[in-house]
Amino acid sequence: MNSCFCNFISLKNSNIFPGITTKAFVSFNLLSPQKRFLVNSRVLSFVCPNPSKSNKIPDVRVRFAPSPTGKLHLGGLRTALYNYLFARKNDGKFILRIEDTDKKRFDPDSFHNILDTLQWVGLVPDEGPKIGGSYGPYVQKGSAYKCYCSPQTLDEMRDKALKEGKIPTYDKRCSKLSHDQISQYNSDGIPYTIRLKCPSDTNIVNDKVYGTIKMGLAQQDDAVLMKSDGTPTYHMAHPIDDHLMNISHVFRGEEWLSSTPKHLAIYRALDWTPPIYVHLPLLFNSNRTKLSKRSGDVDVDSYRNKGYLPEAILNFIAFLGWSPKNVPKEILNLDEMVEIFSLDDLNKSNPVVNIEKLNWINNQYILSKLKNKDSVLQISRELQPEIKSTLNLSEYPNIDLVSKVLLLVKDQLNVYSDICNAGDFFFKKPDYNKNYESAKFNVDSETISNTKSSIQSVQSRIGYVIIFIPCIKFKSTPFNLELVIQGLKNEIVTQLKKGSDPVISCDLDWGALIKDACSKSEFKSILFNKTFRFAITGKKSGPSMKEILPNFEMDEIKCRLDDFSRFLKKE
Repeated sequence: MNSCFCNFISLKNSNIFPGITTKAFVSFNLLSPQKRFLVNSRVLSFVCPNPSKSNKIPDVRVRFAPSPTGKLHLGGLRTALYNYLFARKNDGKFILRIEDTDKKRFDPDSFHNILDTLQWVGLVPDEGPKIGGSYGPYVQKGSAYKCYCSPQTLDEMRDKALKEGKIPTYDKRCSKLSHDQISQYNSDGIPYTIRLKCPSDTNIVNDKVYGTIKMGLAQQDDAVLMKSDGTPTYHMAHPIDDHLMNISHVFRGEEWLSSTPKHLAIYRALDWTPPIYVHLPLLFNSNRTKLSKRSGDVDVDSYRNKGYLPEAILNFIAFLGWSPKNVPKEILNLDEMVEIFSLDDLNKSNPVVNIEKLNWINNQYILSKLKNKDSVLQISRELQPEIKSTLNLSEYPNIDLVSKVLLLVKDQLNVYSDICNAGDFFFKKPDYNKNYESAKFNVDSETISNTKSSIQSVQSRIGYVIIFIPCIKFKSTPFNLELVIQGLKNEIVTQLKKGSDPVISCDLDWGALIKDACSKSEFKSILFNKTFRFAITGKKSGPSMKEILPNFEMDEIKCRLDDFSRFLKKE
């Protein structure tokens, strides 16, 4: 029996709702899984406003700690999202901390991009730069020994290990220097770094996603904690800052898993309790290669600039590594994600960034927004300048027309600006050259024969000619067949126009019109319909002609038919 139904039944049996009839339970059981899920959630929230209160983890403090060395990418935003969801789920705190430990790669624009992007998608930190808090500073400028090895010495050490087929690691030579040697090096002014003396028993890592992992010796390398210029490295800054900020859980990418033994060593050296680590799998391209800045659109700004909605992006990346159980829908807003988020539902398989999936999710949000009249008007106003610019119009398109077109082509919109392609013919005459080749279609020999006889049968009855050449393919060999449709233009104009109204009636029965016109000419309706659509729109598919034609005056219909005839004669 469905779990939601079981919850509903248990409420009846407990006499919480004694007035609910058996008929109501039967009706509930007939609902779709999505509706049962919603009804069950409403019922539980009424009876038990905070059903998961007892499961909340106390004193949760999580941090998103990016380095300001480039624009925030999808993987980073996913880490921020999971931090946010986990904090909100447990009534905890979500902290933003900027790890400015790489002076050479620091980018001030990156710092502002991180803050702006989080604000844009609605992941507002409880503490952080420009917000403040009790555990600052939120922009960080950063047991051990001095290492005096020069870059040349380290390169030689690395090359030797590679030649021997080993993983390059530091050989700890400076950890064995005597006090006199250290004093002499200091007197000589030899530059040094500070290295962590990593113990051998910190190689066991417990992770919420990957479980218990035993690391090799390479992951226990004596990492540099302080550079020769006095700047702390990430390995040093991260554990210290997390401890001082009382961070309870650390969410970060899988690439940091191998560094965890070093961080555990620092916690041990300082006699601190380490946080719980949650490492997230790397994002992959469709060809199963690691998603990287070199492989295309990775930073969130590139998707923002293309017109993807912030809620769609969050919805999309949420499922890149998170598989919530018993949730019968894929479109979830931020509050719904918070309600059902659990660390147990994170998985370690590398998710693929599927742009087609993102397009579908974004379209679902577009369809939802277009159900509201005020939203349609606002979006139409925002699209006017883009339509004018993209289609090279002399002035802004009529706002009412934009609104109508937006609703007509809504199913074709991955982003709002796709209206400039899907609905361009509403704002300007179609470019037949643009889509002519792709508009070709196949017919059989019987259709060819019937078309020829149809042409011959009407030539003696009608006084003028319109020529259509839809470049028919026959037996995989393309050739042009001149289809003479005599009288159809006059027939169409007569039937489309009602009274003296120059605009086509919205009550038009396009199917009946086609059937009547084709029966008089013995012309195949499929050929006529496709050819007429292409003549008016320059496309082989789109909204129905019944929806399209009422947006044009009769003179424009006749003009486009004439334009297409002239185009075909040139072909």
